Amino acid sequence: MYYFPAYELVIDVLRDYRFYDVDLAHPNYQATEFVLEKFTEACIDDFSKPIMKELRQVAIARRHKAFQPNTQAHQQFLKTHYTKAKELMEKYAFLDLKEEAEYFSATH
Repeated sequence: MYYFPAYELVIDVLRDYRFYDVDLAHPNYQATEFVLEKFTEACIDDFSKPIMKELRQVAIARRHKAFQPNTQAHQQFLKTHYTKAKELMEKYAFLDLKEEAEYFSATH
């Protein structure tokens, strides 16, 4: 079994208060990104890293809130990410991005 020292990274490496939320007890976004980066380096194989990067783009796009959803630019954004989700499912049969594809197709 492998132990990943996430706690130690936060306590020992990210000692500065700028890595903590306003309550000064919980790590902030910057700290969690640092820990995730170290986890990825140590625990994720080289085959999976590019897949993670592509999935992250889809996940970020899904959380995007459009200020002007009826614009051509937003419609193109939705279409692009719908296509990306479909292509990822075709390329990697083990991925289930039906929900994401549905979201991108249903909102335009």
